[in-house]
Amino acid sequence: MIKVKNIQGILSLLPAAAFFLGIAAALSTLPLYGVSGIYDRIGIIPEHGLHGAVPEENIDLFTGNLTLRFQDIRLPGPNGFDTVVWRVYNSKIQKDRLPGSAWGMQQDPYSWVGIMQQDPYSWVGMGWSMHMGIVHNYLSTEPVIEFPDGRFETAYPNNSDSYYYTRDFLRYDKTNYKLYFKDGTVWTFGLSKTIVIQGISESVRVVTSIENSYGHTISVMYQSGSLPEMKSITDSLGRTINFILTGDCLSRISVKNTTGTLVYYDYTVGTFSNSGYYKLTGYDPPEIAASTYEYDTGLYDRYELTAVNTSYGGRFEYSYVNHTFYFYVQSLDTRVVSQKKMRTAAAAAFNTWTYTYPTYLNTGTGTVTVDGPVYDTNVTYHAYSSASPWKIGLISKKSFSDGSYSEETLWTYREISYLTWLVLNVNLGTIKAPLIQKSIVTRLGDAESTE
Repeated sequence: MIKVKNIQGILSLLPAAAFFLGIAAALSTLPLYGVSGIYDRIGIIPEHGLHGAVPEENIDLFTGNLTLRFQDIRLPGPNGFDTVVWRVYNSKIQKDRLPGSAWGMQQDPYSWVGIMQQDPYSWVGMGWSMHMGIVHNYLSTEPVIEFPDGRFETAYPNNSDSYYYTRDFLRYDKTNYKLYFKDGTVWTFGLSKTIVIQGISESVRVVTSIENSYGHTISVMYQSGSLPEMKSITDSLGRTINFILTGDCLSRISVKNTTGTLVYYDYTVGTFSNSGYYKLTGYDPPEIAASTYEYDTGLYDRYELTAVNTSYGGRFEYSYVNHTFYFYVQSLDTRVVSQKKMRTAAAAAFNTWTYTYPTYLNTGTGTVTVDGPVYDTNVTYHAYSSASPWKIGLISKKSFSDGSYSEETLWTYREISYLTWLVLNVNLGTIKAPLIQKSIVTRLGDAESTE
């Protein structure tokens, strides 16, 4: 049945040659980022596909996480070596919990039930992050790279050399704290800092330099003290971005424009009245009007972002619900985006997207349905399967209800580490990197294409 509606949503699988799944491979007393590594992952996960109505937005249809990415600063550099400062929001503030346990913000380093996975006192507000790269667990056999979009990727010891490899085959040198990208870019984690979440301290290392294959370098300096808060970034052409704090919160970024005049980007970071946790309420860039942000009340540990008021009069509204997913036979309670409403201007009507998620109980696949304003979208994901446990979370099929588009993705894998992927005491075998074997795309009016 074709549904005629009034605006088109976007859902596309990010093209890539290879993806790697393998978070939370071994249980330990170190912080377990993503915990199950299944439904509470945050950041942009390419193998889950992309879904958003504007470029800054992505709703992960496998996990139900909302990610907003704002490019606050971009200084064009030589050979495309731009300096970019991202401000990123992820809605999954807490890790998954076992049914029957209370939602809560308590931090327990030996338990994953009800643990917060984002800093409630982030310098840009809870749920928000702004950094150039962080490595966690850097002394362990499984260091974890945190990317500027909030995504955590474990680097595992390789079968054939001394380096550690991430999900997308980035190479990490644990001895010299360097991360090597496939295009020749190198991140150096040259400074130790401390992250504190609910009284639990963790030593991390932060990016101090980014170098491309031509020898151009971006340098990052940090505020005095133990927290990983940036002080300045100097790009390869000598231009400097300065970060000004009020207390522990970011209040202003200054940078010179093309005429040599200093311009200012102002941030308003307040607190939740019931907890004192930080929240970003305003962003005021030069030349255009400010954007503002609204949140749930914080009661019952509900701190998610509920609305964005844009500088051009638009408004995004988000609703969330509790949802139970299953991994093998274990049920996991989590929070997912259930509805999105969007208008492009103050006088425009809202368009609405409604999200329905499967449980993945006793099935090899599950299908997410998005009831959109133009057409519906159905996206099928692989669930846990004892025959192919490495496929969990990989996108399988996607289609639009108006018949204009369909896609099927077939996967194979390559083993990259001898370590075992252990999730909630279920052994999923050695660490495997899923590779796209075949992608079959059909568009209305076009011949079917296979890659």
